[in-house]
Amino acid sequence: MIEISEYLWETLYAIKAVYDHDPNAQIFQLYKDTAIDGDDLFEIAENAINQFFADTREYFNEDNEVATYVFFDPIITQYWKLCDEYEKRLQLDPKENRFRSDMNRALESALYIPDYSYNAAWYSDTKHKNGCRIVILCYLEFNTYHWIPTALSEAYDAFVHYTQQIKAAIAELDQPKIAGLKGPGCQDQRKKAA
Repeated sequence: MIEISEYLWETLYAIKAVYDHDPNAQIFQLYKDTAIDGDDLFEIAENAINQFFADTREYFNEDNEVATYVFFDPIITQYWKLCDEYEKRLQLDPKENRFRSDMNRALESALYIPDYSYNAAWYSDTKHKNGCRIVILCYLEFNTYHWIPTALSEAYDAFVHYTQQIKAAIAELDQPKIAGLKGPGCQDQRKKAA
């Protein structure tokens, strides 16, 4: 019986998340001539993290030994701006906007990794320069980097899905309303028309 390394499976898990998101992603050019054996798990997972959103920034705080990843993308900003527009047009409080709460639940689910040395947050502030973004913190003990690409893929897919939904809802607001016939003689008129 051949035993397959756990690290190989984890490496393939990270690469599959990227492939499902974009089969032509840049990472496949980087590793196209490389035999994947699990020894490069961290490096491949680290490179896979950069394959989902338009701008990924990485910082490492040596004092606290925390790796911070910040993700920016036009779709993130667009979604939260559409939420602002929807609330303005319907005069809704942000807490009453179902699109905000649906996205918050989707991001909470997508970015959840059951590890005490990991944390994720997202910011929807469209009014400031650094407003709309996703932030992931990985503390020194964190060793499941191969889960992050799947989390990012699900988060990106959530933005695509809910952006389509909120655009449709806003377009519906622009549709002219057809007033129903009302009044005492309207019932007879409808019966004659039928």
